[in-house]
Parts: sequence; C-alpha cells; structure tokens
Amino acid sequence: MEGLNGWVGLLAAAVFLFVLGMQWQTLRTARRMRGQCLQPEQLPQGTKPSASGHLLLYFHSAGCIMCPPVTRIIESLRPGRPWIVPVDARAHLDLARACGVRGTPALVLLHDGCIRQVLVGQKSREAIERLISEVSDERAG
Repeated sequence: MEGLNGWVGLLAAAVFLFVLGMQWQTLRTARRMRGQCLQPEQLPQGTKPSASGHLLLYFHSAGCIMCPPVTRIIESLRPGRPWIVPVDARAHLDLARACGVRGTPALVLLHDGCIRQVLVGQKSREAIERLISEVSDERAG
C-alpha cells in the first residue's frame, strides 16, 4: 500500500507542475505579445477605437467557467465606451491567436492597432477599471 501512495503523490505533483507550467506559458505568451500590431482587417467588423486610438478586446468563450463574472463586469463598464468589444474567442479564433490569447477570459488593450497590455484569467472589477483608466480620454472625461 505504501508503494501505491508514493505513486499517487508523485502523480499529483506531476499534474500540479504541469498545470502550473501551462499557466506560466500562457502568461509568458501574453507578455511577449506586447508591441505586436494587428491589421485593421483582423478586428471584428464595426469595432471603433476611442478618440485616443484605444480598443479593449474582451475574449470569452461559452465553456469558460471564469468568464461569466468577468462578462458581468465588462457589460457594466461598456455603456458609453463603444471601444470595449466583447469577442467570442471560438468564433474569432484567428484574432485570438493573433493576440496571443491561449485561454479565456482575456483582455487585450490595443493602442493604434498595437497590443499595449494583456490580462489573462479572472480579474477583479478594480483590475479591469485600472486597465480602462490607461485610455487617455477616460482620464480626461
């Protein structure tokens, strides 16, 4: 029985390290995307940047457990901010890949078509508001 417990512990540690490694890789990819620029035709139709050239893409997906709380926050912050754009990651897979999105929820802040900031995973309202405050015309208004 002791030998089995050792294997179970080893397997649990391996799974934990694998999950931790995947999260690290996701964050590393997001960090590397900063400064990458998108072509206008890669963006969903009808997206309009803010007066200062910012666009916030919120990537979500139907099977995402962490998306509903973030979606509620995004929807409450969208009125008067047409430059905050929800994007179904599965429906816009090419855009998600171009932005380096490997999981949802994810927020990608663009400035003049280039990735300025990426937040991955479930974030608090305060963290999302801090990201939005980076848009210069938000500070003025």
